[in-house]
Amino acid sequence: MRCDKDTPVTMADGTMLRVDVYRPAGPGPFPVILSAHPYGKDRLPRLRRDRYRPVGQYRTFRHPERIEFSAWTGWEAPDPAFWVPRGYAVVNADLRGFGASQGVGAPFSDKEAQDCCELVEWAGTQPWSTGRVGLDGVSYLAIVQYKVAAMKPAHLAAICPWEGLSDLYRDFARPGGIAESGFMRIWSTGMRHAGRVGIDIRAQQEQRPLIDDWWRSLCPDLERIEVPALVCASFSDHSLHSRGSFEAFRRIGSRHKWLYTHRGGKWSTYYGPRPPRRGPASSTGPQRAGQRPGHHAPRPARDPRPGQRGPCGTPRLRLPAAGDGVAQAVTGRRHRPAHRPAGARCGERRVRRARPGRLLRLGLPGGHCAPRAHGAAPSRRGARR
Repeated sequence: MRCDKDTPVTMADGTMLRVDVYRPAGPGPFPVILSAHPYGKDRLPRLRRDRYRPVGQYRTFRHPERIEFSAWTGWEAPDPAFWVPRGYAVVNADLRGFGASQGVGAPFSDKEAQDCCELVEWAGTQPWSTGRVGLDGVSYLAIVQYKVAAMKPAHLAAICPWEGLSDLYRDFARPGGIAESGFMRIWSTGMRHAGRVGIDIRAQQEQRPLIDDWWRSLCPDLERIEVPALVCASFSDHSLHSRGSFEAFRRIGSRHKWLYTHRGGKWSTYYGPRPPRRGPASSTGPQRAGQRPGHHAPRPARDPRPGQRGPCGTPRLRLPAAGDGVAQAVTGRRHRPAHRPAGARCGERRVRRARPGRLLRLGLPGGHCAPRAHGAAPSRRGARR
């Protein structure tokens, strides 16, 4: 595995954004999975004494199950240690105004979406890329995907918005017409500390109590989305993303769209390696993408009506492994068998502290990080312990 840190990408207006690129050591080309967020691509788990410690946000909620991801995994972003051994390149970007990128951030705006479109086009034209780029990520990393897909960049092949609201006013600022004053305060404060923000969403919440053109300008045109889309909608975020995610699935204009829902924890489901359970309520973690669509798929309670199935006969309202549909849409082919990387290189320097074998285990009472296991069998995600 190769890791190209802080790769510069220049936007049309001259602003430079920074991205980290994780890709197999071979010459390629590889399909690309891209995520972009304001929380800092370099805010990774850190090695302290004898164990890796995750970023503090993971202690916001208690975790109903253990979570495992590598020390390369950014906040709510895809895990390179899962995707790269399966033949994908993973690009993790800092949005304008945040992390190592230049400029002033404009959360949820058309300008932010245009930056992401340019990142998609950059990733699709690199010599190590097949030209097919998929978007993936949770929460903010999911929300930004809607506007990008509606702008239809040429190299965008599929999106996977995992629990992302789609109407900032109705879902976040004033759900039911009542001002949200809990998480909004926490999130807005965190955004001000994380980078250079030109728009204060909380201030606008107080100044604009009624929906108007400014709030509408932050909403994506969902009907314009035509690429394949896998939307996760659940109630694991205290309904923060629930309404908007279901609404996004309903309104997305793509003929090939799937809705995935679950009963588990937010991150334990996204990063979880659980095998499928038979029956109508079956669900698995989204990163079990080493199967073809429909492999081990539970049969629906009743066969969907004609027109309610996607490619390969996958029911639109049920997907056994949440990475399958998007992964195949990005590659245009079946998955190759997973292989284990021999190691990682960052430029010419061997990366040892952040190799895939250093997995994190979360989900203990209080959300503290458990010691990593030694001498255990390889995990399902192709990473060595």
